[in-house]
Amino acid sequence: MISDVSEQTLKLHGFCAPRELIGRKFFELVAPEERGKAMSNFLKTLRQGVLKNVEYTLIKKDGTRFTGEINSTVIKDARNRPKHFIAITRDITERKIIEDELKASLREKEVLLREVHHRVKNNLQVISGLLDLKSLQINSEEVRQMCQDARAEIHTLALIHEHLYQSRQFTHIEMGEYVRDLVKFLYQVYADKVRLITPILDYQKIYLTINQALPLAIIINEAISNVFKHAFREGQEGTLEITLKKVPPNNVFLKIKDNGVGLPPNLDIQSSRTLGIRLMKNLVEDQLKGKFYLTQDKGTSILIQFSTI
Repeated sequence: MISDVSEQTLKLHGFCAPRELIGRKFFELVAPEERGKAMSNFLKTLRQGVLKNVEYTLIKKDGTRFTGEINSTVIKDARNRPKHFIAITRDITERKIIEDELKASLREKEVLLREVHHRVKNNLQVISGLLDLKSLQINSEEVRQMCQDARAEIHTLALIHEHLYQSRQFTHIEMGEYVRDLVKFLYQVYADKVRLITPILDYQKIYLTINQALPLAIIINEAISNVFKHAFREGQEGTLEITLKKVPPNNVFLKIKDNGVGLPPNLDIQSSRTLGIRLMKNLVEDQLKGKFYLTQDKGTSILIQFSTI
């Protein structure tokens, strides 16, 4: 039963005098559909001694409703028995309206952003498909190879937007599953060259911003494409190992290793024939602010380490 009431509470619920509320049950001020919740929270307050910031739909004297936030406290006697139950209510209707408007606006922006990623992905896939068709009409093996490489690079970027489109968040992309899907695609693109190459994937869930994901995707595409095109002699069996792991506290480690023929001895990394290696090295150092290593031991290994933002 209500034993005392403040002027603010009277005003909040539209009553004029304390006698209109004193002696009534507190639950009468709560919307009928939420009285079970109010009783449950009342018992919780008795056990815990205090309960803060609980939202209810409350009722005024004239029957109109408003959203209230209640902080409740139990006052106990000398024997630690509950003596009084104090509830402080404030009207948060306006705040809830603003919150709902912000949530609606955020949902609209998420839908719009998802649609942007979807359209970018579709446009890139259209370009990739056109390159694939054009390559079928070209007699030059060198030009056909350039179209194939360009198609792979474009799809690499499209795949980023596809993962973002399917994701619940647009600020970060999970790179482990992305690497899996990219390897699967590249095996299809270079199907004529990779029948004997076995992929070995070892990856963890790693979330990167799109500013880091894009250069890393280009690096992975370039490294894997080079393996398919150059690492093995015709008919030679081999393996392609790709490792993507977190290194505490906030570093990412990527290794792409093959057991093929290796790079030519005394290779000059600045020569035109190593454009792919220079591209990867520049992306790591300039875009990812990381470290790039190229080693040879029964094949070629590319090692990359950088910090997450």
